[in-house]
Amino acid sequence: MLLSLSIIYEYSEWDEYLVGSPDDVIKQIQSYRKIGVTNFMAVMNFGGLEHHKVPSSLGLFGKCIIPACK
Repeated sequence: MLLSLSIIYEYSEWDEYLVGSPDDVIKQIQSYRKIGVTNFMAVMNFGGLEHHKVPSSLGLFGKCIIPACK
């Protein structure tokens, strides 16, 4: 399903960032997939996350979120 950029922009205007618990982020990704979005870009140190916490954040994403969204 191809969507116009205006639909994607309108949808993402309020949900630009995927944040929360793994379950929260999985639900957010699933809602985007329902409208045809198939690619995401992850920034693990957004908002000034302390450097030593980035590997943990990335590991949690790889362990919990990616498998649930395949």
